[in-house]
Amino acid sequence: MGERQNRFLTQYKQRNKTATDDFVDQLYEEAPESSKEPVIPESTHEEELPPTFEETSINPPLKEKKKVGRPRKTDEERSIFNIKLSVSEKEMLTVASAASGKTRVDYIVDLLKADYANNKEYYDTVRKNIYKK
Repeated sequence: MGERQNRFLTQYKQRNKTATDDFVDQLYEEAPESSKEPVIPESTHEEELPPTFEETSINPPLKEKKKVGRPRKTDEERSIFNIKLSVSEKEMLTVASAASGKTRVDYIVDLLKADYANNKEYYDTVRKNIYKK
């Protein structure tokens, strides 16, 4: 059996060459074997490089990343509270919150704060009885 023919190499050699291909082939043919290493021109004077980050005495301020999402209304930690309302109570809450221009949660929180402000003395005495120390 004869030697197996490399069809890819044969087709590559038969393709239409461009002027660029001829130029590149000539460059590789003329290049000596010792020039395989990259040639770095030697400078006649020493170039001053900019100081590295470690060498600088003043570090640039780091930009603070913005938090994703809507900003918190209060700094207090909030907890989730589930309540059951009848359909009519839910409708009342929806209508009342829409009329006041607030969300349902804000409407309930405002009602709670108003009630607590009106009955503060009574609620403070109840708190003392609940949280005895």
